[in-house]
Amino acid sequence: MRNFRTRTTVIALVAVAALGATALPASAVDTTATVTVESTGTLSIAAPATAVNIAGLKPGGIGTVVMTGIQVVDQRSGTSNWTATAQLSAFNSPGFNDPTTITYTALTATPGGAGSATLAKSSPTDLGAAKTVQAATAVSGDNTATWAASLTIPVLNTALAGDYVATLTHSVS
Repeated sequence: MRNFRTRTTVIALVAVAALGATALPASAVDTTATVTVESTGTLSIAAPATAVNIAGLKPGGIGTVVMTGIQVVDQRSGTSNWTATAQLSAFNSPGFNDPTTITYTALTATPGGAGSATLAKSSPTDLGAAKTVQAATAVSGDNTATWAASLTIPVLNTALAGDYVATLTHSVS
């Protein structure tokens, strides 16, 4: 009988010791920890600044020029979508052409950056007003998109010999 009583006493002492080791504090308070991740930059676009020349055109002909290195850099570190547009000013002579007859063909963009985005190209005509040429959706984090584009410029049958100048403006928002 004594052996049974000793075992019971040992088990009881171990149970009391275990309860003492897990005792709850007399009072407790929670502190909220907040971590802020800041944007690494802005949304910007770059395009070739060099003049694009199409030589050898004749009245009634069609000229095509390819521009490479158009790039959007999105360093806002977020999930906001973006849209790139292009607009062509009127040529410097009313006898040549107007931007409504010119086609902008965006070629497939190459995505990059640490984040991601789903890219969709567009090939608008009537560049007299800003038109979407690339759009990014499902944006996540910093991302880039680089593409080439071609401009197809029909020359009027009544065009006179000379140099005609217009400005192609790329924007992103």
